[in-house]
Amino acid sequence: MKQEDFELLDIGGFFNSLFEHASVNSMILMTLEGIIISVNNAFTSTFGYEDKDVKDRHFSLLFTKEDREAGRPELEIQNVKAVGSAQDRNFILHINGHKIWASGETILVSNRKGDTFLVKVIQNLHEQKLLENFLSDSNELQESILMTISDALILIGPDGTVLKVNTSFTDLFETTAEAFEKLPLTKTGHSFWASEDIQQMVANVLSETDQLYKQTFVFKRNNGKKRIISISSTFLSEIEISPKQVLFTIQDVTEAKLNEKRKKDMIGFISHELRNPLTRLNLATQMIREFTMNKNLVEIASYVKIAETVSAQLNGLVSELHDATKAGYHKLQMEKSHFPYDGFVHETIEAAKLSWPGINIIKQGSVGIIVYADKQRLEQVLTNYISNAVKYGGREKEIIISVEEKESSIITCVKDFGRGIKQENLKYLFRRLYRVDEKTEGLGLGLYLSKQIIKAHNGQVWVKSTPGNGASFYFSLPVKGI
Repeated sequence: MKQEDFELLDIGGFFNSLFEHASVNSMILMTLEGIIISVNNAFTSTFGYEDKDVKDRHFSLLFTKEDREAGRPELEIQNVKAVGSAQDRNFILHINGHKIWASGETILVSNRKGDTFLVKVIQNLHEQKLLENFLSDSNELQESILMTISDALILIGPDGTVLKVNTSFTDLFETTAEAFEKLPLTKTGHSFWASEDIQQMVANVLSETDQLYKQTFVFKRNNGKKRIISISSTFLSEIEISPKQVLFTIQDVTEAKLNEKRKKDMIGFISHELRNPLTRLNLATQMIREFTMNKNLVEIASYVKIAETVSAQLNGLVSELHDATKAGYHKLQMEKSHFPYDGFVHETIEAAKLSWPGINIIKQGSVGIIVYADKQRLEQVLTNYISNAVKYGGREKEIIISVEEKESSIITCVKDFGRGIKQENLKYLFRRLYRVDEKTEGLGLGLYLSKQIIKAHNGQVWVKSTPGNGASFYFSLPVKGI
């Protein structure tokens, strides 16, 4: 709309913003006689007309020949002048001549000077109309389409009688078509569909024939597991025909909702975990700045070391997040080579002793096998196991690392003698972001990544523990095929 058109209407910036930025609702500004002043971008995008194509022309040019001959444009203007608004549902011609089924409302508005105008708001219902036509053509075609749609569908008549359900519906609600079809919804006896909330929802939709409906519910299956479902409605009958049929579409959105919650939880969790090292790093830089002014080299060196340690910690956290993201999409890169497995275990233990000099790490057993694997990734797994043994096993106790060949697999075990893990926690240990002790530093990604790495080598991970008697973490690698 041009600036002079807004000045002509003169009802403030709200209409300006609504008219210009609406992406779904097409809008036409007209005189009381139906002469078009302007159309918005949504109308241009849907129907192809720009201002230059319709400006100063009667809006009846958008109607089909049949509707013009029936006097629909004139009747619409008469109704608006009489009661202030008028609704319609009919075809609107695209600029290329194609018919697009639409629902519209024309409203009488006035500017501050008292001049009156018409604003027509239009929604594109063409895809809905196509579905309606498909389902109305014949009973055979109706049933064919219903049965092949993956979403659960239930078609209900104006009196609340169930006309049709599809296979996805009976699967989701663990029922049969015979238990629903040709029966009032209230008489189906199904715990969910016979509930008061659902009955009220259906009644509301049937009574509001021009209103589309969408709501989310929690539904419990026979096994007791809860599912989150989204129910939306579509009217399937022509505007002139009464009574009307309503098609309810049910989508299982449980995983989508859970993923949304996991994403929010992960963001909050990561933010919490990064806050502490970032605070320490910020403090270290402040102290370095202060001691630099005093030329206190001893203190500067001390805080530089702290900053380096915290930076390494942050780098490790970011690397874990990066690897966890790739693992979630099965895109962990593996660079395999041949190397002796015993030598790899020995090198990893020696490196661990340097990192934790107060820990007595003992190696037991050997396999004498050359493996073909990603050495760096396996070192990541074994080091993570050792790190967990240090965290939860106590810094003054032994850690035993054993290696053996058993049933065509190399079994590696890291055992500590700490407080152990409760049985109810064992099944969660290799899940992403899970930690037995929330006070322990880390993102809870180490064991998750270990599992993904071993899985990429066609191996397995598991843990055994008795509370008060330590824990033993295992991973296996097949002798062949890794």
